[in-house]
Amino acid sequence: MVSAAHGAEPMFREGSPMKHEARNIITAHAKSIIGDEILSGANLAGTVPTEMATVITTGPVEGLALAVGDEVQIVIKAIHVLPAKE
Repeated sequence: MVSAAHGAEPMFREGSPMKHEARNIITAHAKSIIGDEILSGANLAGTVPTEMATVITTGPVEGLALAVGDEVQIVIKAIHVLPAKE
């Protein structure tokens, strides 16, 4: 069981038993939705600036010459982006 002390947050609504440890939840607005009877697509636009963290091997850090204060782009490598709402 994960406690709130470790950063767990309610997933959907107050009192919900669902918790998560994901840090890649970004508030967004649905800009457009297209679809048919089987499959739909939604373009989502983030509404606020966000911070994310990564754990990577040292090779890419050195290869990018990454330093504190550098401007970088965040590329989220995932197989699913799931919208959620109350």
